[in-house]
Amino acid sequence: LMNILVVNDDGINAKGLSELVKALSEKGSVYVCAPDSERSGSSRSITLGETIKIEHCHFDGAKEGIVTTGTPVDCTKAGLEFFAHKGIKFDMVFGGVNLGGNLGRDINYSSTVGVVIEAALEGYPAVAVSVDSHSPGYYDTACLWAKKMVDYIAEFGLPEGKYLNINVPDLPSEEIRGSRITRIGGRHYDDSFYLQENGEYLLDGDTVIDDDDGDDTDTVSIANHYVSITPVTCDETAYDIMGNLGALVE
Repeated sequence: LMNILVVNDDGINAKGLSELVKALSEKGSVYVCAPDSERSGSSRSITLGETIKIEHCHFDGAKEGIVTTGTPVDCTKAGLEFFAHKGIKFDMVFGGVNLGGNLGRDINYSSTVGVVIEAALEGYPAVAVSVDSHSPGYYDTACLWAKKMVDYIAEFGLPEGKYLNINVPDLPSEEIRGSRITRIGGRHYDDSFYLQENGEYLLDGDTVIDDDDGDDTDTVSIANHYVSITPVTCDETAYDIMGNLGALVE
């Protein structure tokens, strides 16, 4: 029986977390580690130089749960370590189900992606799952694809340092047109800091889709009602310019 660690950034009480745990419990023994409140946009941050609380808790559908006051990536680290103390070895790690898509440049900010990057860096097959709505009605569709990813990893595995970023339209499964293996699109934000009445500033802005995003991108695939499956590597080395930089070597 497989052991699956599930982490999120929307917090221990998030519906997406409970739905994912319920779904994945059909595939194996599920363990949860999540922050005590929402930590969206934390990217890969960890808590350094200060303490956090780490407490075991009951979580419906999971074998065991842990809640922390730390960042989502703290939760990946804590889940792997504290359950290991009990002799539990994980076969894979899931992040999600995130409230809202993680598309284009989002993966640089998303802590749903951050938690699986941490797992991938530690050598675990890891999958981030997001539903493309901030008020989703069809978590079950996203969870169906999460279960498909369990089957895929069980059969084929994932190379060390690689992870999958899955985005699912917020639609009934019968309205999904299929799935596409995608690259990261150019979606970004035309954002700015806006002065509020209290003298503080709020970062906000509009989403921008690059004109050259094609059918093979996550952004366009989701817009056309396809599930987007993006394989991503943790190695961010720009190999294409290493040759030119060789001129600097003496």
